[in-house]
Amino acid sequence: MRAADTAVLPAFFRPQKVPNLVRLGRDFDGGYLIDSRCIGDTNCLVSIGINDDWSFEKDFSSLSQAPIIAIDAKTSRWLFRRRQYREAIKSFMKGLAGRKNRSDPRQHKALLKDYDEFFRDENRHIRKFVSSANDAKHITINEVVNSLMPNHHRHFLLKIDIEGAEYGILNDICGISRRLVGLVMEFHDVAKRIDEIEAFMARLPLNLCHVHCNNYGKIGDRGLPEAIELSFTACKTCDTQIVELPHFLDRSNSPHLPEIQIVFE
Repeated sequence: MRAADTAVLPAFFRPQKVPNLVRLGRDFDGGYLIDSRCIGDTNCLVSIGINDDWSFEKDFSSLSQAPIIAIDAKTSRWLFRRRQYREAIKSFMKGLAGRKNRSDPRQHKALLKDYDEFFRDENRHIRKFVSSANDAKHITINEVVNSLMPNHHRHFLLKIDIEGAEYGILNDICGISRRLVGLVMEFHDVAKRIDEIEAFMARLPLNLCHVHCNNYGKIGDRGLPEAIELSFTACKTCDTQIVELPHFLDRSNSPHLPEIQIVFE
C-alpha cells in the first residue's frame, strides 16, 4: 500500500537526467527546477501567470540579459494598492478592538515598489489572459511570439502557471514548440485530464527533465496528484532516467504540508 503522501505516476512522466538542474524562484510555491543550459540558450523569457510572485523571473534575470515578457490579466499596480489599503483598515480596526493584526500593510507597498522596479525597460508585463482567443482581454501565444517578441529573439523559455487554463492552449504551445529552449508548466486536475497531458507530451519535441508534485493538492485514489509541475528542455539529455524524486533542490509548495514522494509505475 502506498503512503498517503506518495504519488504513483505513469511511466511517461519519468524524466531524463540532465547535467545540471538549477532552481529559479523562491523556496516553496513559486520556484521551479530547470535545465541550467536553457538559461544561456534563451533570447527571451515568456512567463504566463505571475500573480504577485515574480521570484522565478528575478532569478532568471540575475543570470541572463534576456528580456522578460510576463502576461497576467489579474496582476496590476491597483491590486497591490488595494491590498495595502485593505490591510491598513484591518490593522486599524483590530487596533481599536485591542487586537494585533498579524499582517503588515507595508508588505504590499514593498511589493508594488518591487513590481515597478522590475517591470520596466525590456521587462514587460502585459495585462491580458492567454488563450486561443485574441481580443481586448485575451492574447494568443502566436500573437505573443509574432508581435511582442522582437524578431531576433528566435529561441525562448516559456513558463506557464494559469490554474487549469493551460489545457486550452496546448495546441498553440505545440505550434511554436520548435522555438522553445525549455518549458516549465504546471498541470492541474491531473487525474481527470491525464490523457490530454500524455498526448501533449507525445507531440512536444522537448525532453522531460524534471517532475514535482504540488503538495497543496491531494493524492487521488489512482495515486495521481491534483497538480504536477513539469520541466522540459530542448537540450540533449543523458541516456539514464531519474530514479528518485523529489530532487534535493525541490521545496514543498506548502511548507506546512509533507512533501509528496514520487514513484513510477
